[in-house]
Amino acid sequence: MAQVRQDPGFRLAGRLLGVFACLGTSRAAAALPPEFPAAPAWTGRAVIATPTGTWQRFEVARAGTANRLGLRESSDHGLTWSEPRPCVDLPAGVWSGGAALWDRRGEIQLFFIRPRDGGGRDPAVDRFLDLWHLRSANGRRDWSEPRRIHAGYIGAISNAIQLRSGRLVMPFGDWVAGRVRGAPTGAIETTVLYSDDDGATFRLSPSRLVAPVSDDYNGDKVGACEPAIVELDDGRVLMLMRTQAGWLYQSISDDGARWPAAGPSVLHASTGPPALGKLPGGRILLAWNNCEMPPKVGGQGVYGGRDVLHAALAEPGATRWRGFREIYRDPTRNLEPPKRGDRGTAYPELLPMRDGRVAVVSGQGGRRALFQVDPRWLDETAQADDFSGGLEGWSVFKPFGAASGWWRNRTQGAQLVPHPQRPGARVLHLRRPDERDADGAVWNFPNGIRGTLSLRVRLASGMAGGSVALTDRFFEPTDDAGEKQAMFLLHLGIDRNIGSAPLRADRWHALDLSWDTAAGTLQLTVDGRGAATVRAAQPTRTGISYLRLRATASGHDAAGWLVESVKATVAR
Repeated sequence: MAQVRQDPGFRLAGRLLGVFACLGTSRAAAALPPEFPAAPAWTGRAVIATPTGTWQRFEVARAGTANRLGLRESSDHGLTWSEPRPCVDLPAGVWSGGAALWDRRGEIQLFFIRPRDGGGRDPAVDRFLDLWHLRSANGRRDWSEPRRIHAGYIGAISNAIQLRSGRLVMPFGDWVAGRVRGAPTGAIETTVLYSDDDGATFRLSPSRLVAPVSDDYNGDKVGACEPAIVELDDGRVLMLMRTQAGWLYQSISDDGARWPAAGPSVLHASTGPPALGKLPGGRILLAWNNCEMPPKVGGQGVYGGRDVLHAALAEPGATRWRGFREIYRDPTRNLEPPKRGDRGTAYPELLPMRDGRVAVVSGQGGRRALFQVDPRWLDETAQADDFSGGLEGWSVFKPFGAASGWWRNRTQGAQLVPHPQRPGARVLHLRRPDERDADGAVWNFPNGIRGTLSLRVRLASGMAGGSVALTDRFFEPTDDAGEKQAMFLLHLGIDRNIGSAPLRADRWHALDLSWDTAAGTLQLTVDGRGAATVRAAQPTRTGISYLRLRATASGHDAAGWLVESVKATVAR
């Protein structure tokens, strides 16, 4: 059985690996696979874990002509919730995108986004999304009057924290009035509000953080936005922010109020926001989309970069990350996507659990899911799959056709077929059965500066080419950039030597790929015999965490090639 399915790091529901409870109800739910179960996930980040381990979720509901802030509680890590208990009435209007914090006094600090109609559609000029705040008092029995603490147009907020000094810090992206999307830095700059009196007053940081934006970027060119922060053990504050530069950008502040210029972190990212949390002992947990954006098609933008969500751990100083493991895969990634709106696995929220695990809530477009991750699982150094669990651990979708309005169709490419010699077993079949792109398959394993990946392959008679690549991030299965930007790439063909070893048709071969990214080399053996030394084509700052398998025929190739099993063992 595949290692993933045996792993205690994830709780399992239905057939979705890594997910304990999935998908809140939505109009999109009817289009989801029937094995993807409904569950009590929620939107927004106004949820806290109290010191006793109870979760509290704050929500705003209409009450007559006004609104009412309500509190729900869960004692079973979000599986069930109480009916809402009223806290305080709020002014009429929309209250959305909340963030909650349990402060040092045992009180609640709440932040919300509220739209303000300026009569137009120009952000920060005549269209506004303001930041509001209220806090509890007297043991959470009373609440302050809500007040606006920043006027402008801000993006989604992630988390506020209270430093050991007592300072409250609320990071956000702030749209600069009159600035357009695009080069050189987009329309949004990231900054923070901070308070030294437990939220009675807030001050705006003088720091304005930016990231580069290219006009050729395939996505919304807004700049540095949607930041997340965490206090490190030495008292400094780490901020990671969403960008369109191919990386999460970071800044580290000495006091949470003033921030040095942001620069690229070591963390590749599509245009999805990060979430940061601190574990007992001081280690840092990160959830984000370690994905590459797909290319434009015919000059048209294509939605993407959020098919899988990843997690990594860092030691207390956050200087080195490990894990880089998929924790949530969009269950609809192989299906035709909706024509409009966000979708995928992005916008994570982290909540500690009493037993040391961390609950994650993430997803958009009807895919919001609640699941649980054991940090020890991120420390593991081995992963294997023999397809006995199906393709749950793989992405095999194939985009096709023209792009229009950020939409492009998809279908499943690579398939499982009966094993040619072992009744009841299945193997992965990669080929090019039609005029669409040749099949591809992507598999994730723990990241490693050094490691060995072993796979058993069989090239069918008439097979017209294949490849095996190792990368440090997720590329869509049939995106050629995944091969062009691979650390190591091997080409497969019948009677074509890999180094000194030929591969024969209709025969199983064992390939072992042992890499050392520090040295920039890969040693290949075929059927236990040394075959070649391969030099790295690209550097990596975090090690390798992905296997890519492709059919590479330029025309139709019904024969293709088979994969029986894969196994990775890494060193950090």
